[in-house]
Amino acid sequence: MTHAPIAATILLVDDDRVDRMIVRRALVKAGVDAPVVEAKNGREGLALLRSGRVPAPRVVLLDVRMPMMNGDEFLDELRRDPELRDAVVYILTADERLHAAARYAELGAAGFIRKQRAGHDLARLVGASTR
Repeated sequence: MTHAPIAATILLVDDDRVDRMIVRRALVKAGVDAPVVEAKNGREGLALLRSGRVPAPRVVLLDVRMPMMNGDEFLDELRRDPELRDAVVYILTADERLHAAARYAELGAAGFIRKQRAGHDLARLVGASTR
């Protein structure tokens, strides 16, 4: 079974250590071959992006309920920064209903990824094989 590498660095922004482990495990299980950098909140995520530790092209997997700087604030700040606004952002959710989809689309999110299926969903979105 061969998986196509994702030609981007993934920034995983989530305050919950267990959720970060679930997402990483899902990425490995799906054969997503991309470097992953972790941040525990939006401020840390922006600092990592601005430091160059997450080189372009980049994909951000963003939890929205976090302390210090939540996902809404992170997205707003990211989209105002000319150096970072090209990052592709997917909202991480455990909620099947996706009730805030329109709001996050307005903030520039590319879509939603369910935490338990992060690897499969991301691989499907970028066209990698997950067979």
